[in-house]
Formats: sequence, C-alpha cells, structure tokens
Amino acid sequence: MPEISISEAAKRAGISRQKLYENYINKGKISVSKNVKGKPCIDTSEILRVFGKLKDIDTDDTNSDSESDTKLQSKNEGDDTPFLALRLEVEVLGHRG
Repeated sequence: MPEISISEAAKRAGISRQKLYENYINKGKISVSKNVKGKPCIDTSEILRVFGKLKDIDTDDTNSDSESDTKLQSKNEGDDTPFLALRLEVEVLGHRG
C-alpha cells in the first residue's frame, strides 16, 4: 500500500498530527518508516489497521459518514488491496491468541 506523510496520515485518520504522535506513534501503536528522501512516512495499511478506514480528505467535513464511506468504496471498487490487508491483519492477530 502507498506510504503517506505523517500530516496526511493524521488527516486520513481524522485526528490532529499532534494526537497521532502522542497517542499512536510515540506509543508504538503505528509503525513509521522513512521514504526514499529520508522523511518519516506511514503505510496506509497502518491507518487501516488502527482506525478501520481512511477518511476521505477530498470532501468537506459537512458530509455524513455514509456519504464518505460510499465515496471511499467507489474509489476502491475493483481494488481489494485494503480489504486483503485487513484480512491478513485479522488472521495474524488471530494466531497470536
């Protein structure tokens, strides 16, 4: 899955950058890597794993959740990658049991 900046990851998670660092990155709940330029980035699968979905940052905040979910679903039609990543996470977590 694509890697995104910390700022974009926070937007996609629907929280502030500061909260992303304080509550998730600094506590080791979300993995951060470096891109080819050496800047910190987060794989979108990490946001999906922790938050369950990516917030559609192309819409304004007045949209209802169901409208955003529909737009996100239509963007991903034909692309099972997000669902496969979540499925893999569930299987891995199930084996830790």
